[in-house]
Amino acid sequence: MTSGRRKPVFRKRKLAREYTLQALYQHLLTGTPVDELCGQFVPILGTSGADEHYFQEIIQYTVDKGDELRLRIEPCLNRSCSNLDPVEHAVILIALYELLNRVDIPFRVVLNEAIDLEKKFGHPKGHTYVNGVLDCLARKYRRGEIGLRPGGHGGGKEDGPQ
Repeated sequence: MTSGRRKPVFRKRKLAREYTLQALYQHLLTGTPVDELCGQFVPILGTSGADEHYFQEIIQYTVDKGDELRLRIEPCLNRSCSNLDPVEHAVILIALYELLNRVDIPFRVVLNEAIDLEKKFGHPKGHTYVNGVLDCLARKYRRGEIGLRPGGHGGGKEDGPQ
């Protein structure tokens, strides 16, 4: 049973992801530096009830390590990251951050949260593409949690969307 204290944490993180998506979108389109993004978004976070620390953690990591993250993402794509829709790109970056760094969040939760973000902010059918990419990434970076054997497919698809 979920405690009453956990629900607010989930809500605060969900809001933090939404604001992170908006900040990453801005960064991807304009190259706005992290300190400016934080300056713009942090005042809003406090009044919205979003987890400010979580927002800053994700935005700092995804911007600082953007090139490294894109190298991890591209094998799961059928195009380059530069050709991704900016909302899809931002959603995938957020989810990859969580897959790599937040093993306390089950991979299914990471994928569900990302799909929800894509449905809310992205193209009406974009969530199906994002789901395929994230499934590929989860199979690479959460192999043990998913139950895949080393070198095995675990009955699932290894490749990203075609």
